[in-house]
Amino acid sequence: MTVKTTNINAECGDAVHLTAGDDTFFTIANGLVIRAQGASGIVADSTQSFFVYNYGNIEANSCGVELEKADDHFYNERSGSLFWC
Repeated sequence: MTVKTTNINAECGDAVHLTAGDDTFFTIANGLVIRAQGASGIVADSTQSFFVYNYGNIEANSCGVELEKADDHFYNERSGSLFWC
C-alpha cells in the first residue's frame, strides 16, 4: 500500500498517474495537497484495479479523480476534499 505524504503541485500533466505495477491501494494522507494545474489530479489506468483513499485535498483543472476501470474505487474520507473546475 502506498501512502502519499508529500504535497504534489503539477504545473502540467496529471499530478498522480497510477499504472500497472503500482500498488493497488493508494492513500493520500491527512493534510496533504495534490494539485494539477492543467490536467487531472489522479488517474487510475485501466491496466489493473485501484483503490484510492483520500484523507487530504485534491485540486485539479480537469478531472479530480479519473477511474478508467469499472472496478476501481475512490473513497473520500471525512477529512478529505475534492475540487475541480
